Amino acid sequence: MFRRFSSLACLIAVSLSIATFHQSGAADATDKSAIQSFDELYPLDNDPLSGEKLGKPDTTVAVTYEGRQLRFASKENAAKFQKDPKSALAKIDKAITEDQIKTYPLMTCIDSKDKLGGEEGPIVDVLHMNRLVRFCCKACLKDFEKDPDKIVSDLNKAVAEMQRKDYPLQTCVVSGEKLGPNAVEFIFANQLVRVASAAQIDAFKKDPATYAKKIATARAAAKK
Repeated sequence: MFRRFSSLACLIAVSLSIATFHQSGAADATDKSAIQSFDELYPLDNDPLSGEKLGKPDTTVAVTYEGRQLRFASKENAAKFQKDPKSALAKIDKAITEDQIKTYPLMTCIDSKDKLGGEEGPIVDVLHMNRLVRFCCKACLKDFEKDPDKIVSDLNKAVAEMQRKDYPLQTCVVSGEKLGPNAVEFIFANQLVRVASAAQIDAFKKDPATYAKKIATARAAAKK
């Protein structure tokens, strides 16, 4: 079962460079365990309509829709999206969900802590912008709709705690620098990311799917 959850505001903006987007799940300065996430960034390395592999960020077309970043291989594909965004989103949401289900890190519901796919029934999948969140039942989905920031914050903490202990890289995925005491952590597409300093965050946001894939590849290799 799958639903899409996003803000009611709708803004479409096309440019040849990636625009600046708001952060989601931003860390609470009063909570030392809080960790931010960038759920608005486009998580796939291919065009969501044509399936074409995306090139460098400055060769793709970025679109902002309901606070979500989408990236297309050409102006023509972006224009197709603009003509019928609702139909296109069904395809996009399906692709993002299928991609993130494969590596979703939790076996339990982030709200109730019950087992996913257990006695509560079929798993309820929802996208928070471009990020998959999985619930054990519709009641937990309702909790999410009432207070998505809390659920996302809890999910950020759970993912960080789970993946921090066996993070596969000793160097910054962006700059190649050794990770030291100034390293910064955040979550992207339910994956922990560590960069050498806050200065690398903007660079990560320009090509998040490429950097995230490097971390995922290193994690898979470490498990062999």
